[in-house]
Amino acid sequence: MIKTIENALEPHHARTFTIAGLSRGPHDGFPSERLPELAYTTWEWIKLDNAKANLAHETLTALCEFVGCVADAGPKYSPDERPYIERFFGTIASRLSSRLPGYTGSNPRDLRRALADPKGDLRLYVSLDELGELVEYAIANYNGTPHAGLNNATPLEAMEYFVRSRQTLLAWLAEQRRRTLCLMQSARRCRVRAYIGQGVRPHINLYRVRYTNRVLAASTDLIGQHLLIYMNLWSPPFLQHRFSTL
Repeated sequence: MIKTIENALEPHHARTFTIAGLSRGPHDGFPSERLPELAYTTWEWIKLDNAKANLAHETLTALCEFVGCVADAGPKYSPDERPYIERFFGTIASRLSSRLPGYTGSNPRDLRRALADPKGDLRLYVSLDELGELVEYAIANYNGTPHAGLNNATPLEAMEYFVRSRQTLLAWLAEQRRRTLCLMQSARRCRVRAYIGQGVRPHINLYRVRYTNRVLAASTDLIGQHLLIYMNLWSPPFLQHRFSTL
């Protein structure tokens, strides 16, 4: 959930498609690509469902204190309270997820569950990178498709109209916070370890995986001390230079 908030704030960087035949149309894209002024814009109010990830203390702190908005979970089991986003999820599900191999369906008796079974052929499963490309394509295409509810304008055209023609007032995240979006996360406290006699340089163990980098590996003075670790969940597994000691 925290990474979702980060992605909503940062300017979008288009993916390079590796799947054959997958490409954007001329009107497809994301808001901050078409309207650069929407990068790091914040919102006053966000409606959530009652999923535990959405209502966790870490999530609400990031939204209410870091972003500076009001979070409204609304009543349980009431999707009609959030009609627009529920319709968006339904569209993405029907166009993308329900067509993928291994789709589990909405219930055990869902016919699509049986039709999407690869029958043990692992070659048919979609990798995480491929799924990322497909989601990117599906959302970019959605944003560039005319909608009847928008008088046959695309979502990007409607947004451009309100932002530029109607000059809707925007609020942006403070400059210093744009460089430290990872601080929305709760820091993990890790001890610096090393086994110099065995040739193992300083490192930390996080979720049973060893991480280090050029700076930490050379910082023998930190052995035995604790570091506050902030994770970039979509980066390769390495420890960034920015860390603080306790």
